Amino acid sequence: MKTERRTPAGFIKGMISLVVPTRNRPEDLTRLLGTVLHQSYSLLEVIVVDDSTNNLSRDLVHELVSVFDAQGFRLKYIRGTNQGLAGARNRGIAVSQAEYILFVDDDITLEEKTVELIVSFLQSQPSVLGVQPFVVTPRPQGQFANAFHKSLWLSYCKPNTLAVRRSGRSVFPSALARTTYAQRLSGCCFCFRRDVFLRFEFDEELESYSYNEDLDFSFRVYKMHPNSLVALPATSVRHNESAEGRMTGGRLLRMKLAYNCYVFFKDFYDHSILNLLAYLYSLAGEAVEILALALFDGPKPLVVLDLLTSHFFLLRNFDALYRRSMVGVNKVLLS
Repeated sequence: MKTERRTPAGFIKGMISLVVPTRNRPEDLTRLLGTVLHQSYSLLEVIVVDDSTNNLSRDLVHELVSVFDAQGFRLKYIRGTNQGLAGARNRGIAVSQAEYILFVDDDITLEEKTVELIVSFLQSQPSVLGVQPFVVTPRPQGQFANAFHKSLWLSYCKPNTLAVRRSGRSVFPSALARTTYAQRLSGCCFCFRRDVFLRFEFDEELESYSYNEDLDFSFRVYKMHPNSLVALPATSVRHNESAEGRMTGGRLLRMKLAYNCYVFFKDFYDHSILNLLAYLYSLAGEAVEILALALFDGPKPLVVLDLLTSHFFLLRNFDALYRRSMVGVNKVLLS
């Protein structure tokens, strides 16, 4: 490991922490840590924040500590508090000793120079506060589906673009051929300077799956510091979108609708009728998409029932979400 030089603030100059929240995904975590071991950047620590309901991930990390030590890397295991992804990220920040903090989902695989290129870019661009690589997913969106999403004012893909629509939905890069200034970053793999966390933290009102916590965090940074977020084409990561440990069905839909609404009113609502109509239009568009998929795959009464009950839940809690009063909402969502 390189010689460590601590700053007056106490962190180690040039070090990067990889904060990895995990929950019941030991196989995915094993795959990720294997790609971390092959990283070309040496001043590196890995902090696994574990919210699992068993000890498999804990035992895996403890077995790998000596392997990471042999590579000159640090590997730490932290037991989470079961507050969800946002809480796990904040927990990792609290124990990090590094100048840069890279958040990595446990179902990501890294290229060999991903960490090196991220650190090098941040060191060469002092005005940049946050950066992400190009994220490759296993399910590329076809042109028809992309146009369909765009027309419904939902998230869609466009080359060299990371932006947020008036409705609060995002535009993601279908390809990344140049360094691109972004309005938001993707939480499966994004990195920030430590200074950012003196002013910002992940919103722990977004519990469990913490849907949209990455959008909420990065867009708040963008609003205060425009042109400070960048998508970097020099390296890519693969988001394998593991099915393990994910919510499904009506419970997931209720959380997505509620947290979308909460984040919209928190970060994007400008008190104009056009802004509100854009959000409502995208809400209706999402319902149309779910119904269309259900009909295309054959009659699915349960999907329709989930859709109706989820929207009823949203309407019943709309005032609380508008006021950002989440206690009662989360109590139902997580019961």
